[in-house]
Amino acid sequence: MDPGRRREQGEGILIGHPDSGYLPHPELGPNFTPRLGWDFIDDDPTTENPGGGHGLGTASVMSSPYNDPSVDGPKLFVDGVAPKAEVVPLRVSKPTLFVPSPVLFNVGVDRLRDAIGFAIQRRVHVISISLGWLPNAGLHRIIQQAVRENIIVIAAAGNYTGPIVVWPGAYDEVVAMAACNASAQPWAFSAFGKAVDATGPGENVWVAQPDDKVGQSSGTSYATATVAGIAALWLAHHGRDELLAKYRGGPTLAQVFRHVLRATCDSWPQSQLAWGAGLVNAKACLEAPLPDVTELESFTTRALLRESSDTVASTFSGLQQADVLRGLATTLGVDEQKAVRLDSEFGRELRFWALTDAPFRRALQEGAGGERQALKARAQAALPPFSPSLRAAIG
Repeated sequence: MDPGRRREQGEGILIGHPDSGYLPHPELGPNFTPRLGWDFIDDDPTTENPGGGHGLGTASVMSSPYNDPSVDGPKLFVDGVAPKAEVVPLRVSKPTLFVPSPVLFNVGVDRLRDAIGFAIQRRVHVISISLGWLPNAGLHRIIQQAVRENIIVIAAAGNYTGPIVVWPGAYDEVVAMAACNASAQPWAFSAFGKAVDATGPGENVWVAQPDDKVGQSSGTSYATATVAGIAALWLAHHGRDELLAKYRGGPTLAQVFRHVLRATCDSWPQSQLAWGAGLVNAKACLEAPLPDVTELESFTTRALLRESSDTVASTFSGLQQADVLRGLATTLGVDEQKAVRLDSEFGRELRFWALTDAPFRRALQEGAGGERQALKARAQAALPPFSPSLRAAIG
């Protein structure tokens, strides 16, 4: 392709799409590319499957073609953000009656890790991850590798988790997306917190659905797919090779894109800072001048600006740290100073407990009105079998 020719609609950009696979649908269009994908559940190249509705919906947000009034045939409904980008399905999640597709447990996290490694080998340019849950060191390492190889990784902040941004979205190298509605107000069920980079459309989004239907669906999944599409537009607009040449030996393309995306958001009121820099603005993102290296914040600096992620206090990053520590103290039956020490010394173990203990999470989110009573009630229940050293430290 002529490097001087202007590329539009994400032309020439490859998006890796770890999700639930897909279902055939007219809205996916000619640039949806299952032949390059892989099924990490059945270990074969066929990513089409009956449970692929979630992957179908998120893919349509990225890749559904625009209607061409000069072309005869059925008219499409969904306008994908980057319809000329190629979307490669990678099946990693298997929805069930009790576990929706966007939720990953240990085996799903391992599949996601393997899918990202596969995407790196496929030389994709963007990875769109509309799923997640608990942290995983192996997953973090492969994401770090992807970013080092100048792949832009975007992930969902989470649904129904309140002030907890789920992983991998919570990792510093990932662009984490919360969701809003058509009135540019936060979606009531979107996760929020300091790890959120920006907010995008996520409530009642029109998407492709099974049986060749189109309908509305909600979730941070669609904000993620939207920004993956914007990333593809941005790479195509500036020319990925030209971007690599400009920033050679300096920041990764993920760092540059995050900076431009955040700088061009329609800003939030001060009260909504836990929802990132604001509402994404694709037009402004494409029109913004490319930043100098001195303007860019490194991932190392970004991580230092946050508290350690291995603590309960930082896990609930959408709440005031003092409130979280006070709730932890009440539940463990210790004073607040001791709660701070425990969180610092046993943060990883306590964090896992906090993430998996629904009554504790609900009690923290109830706020000042019923929080103390709810936490005391939680404290009276049997706490999990903490490690001997943590039990001894609690006393």
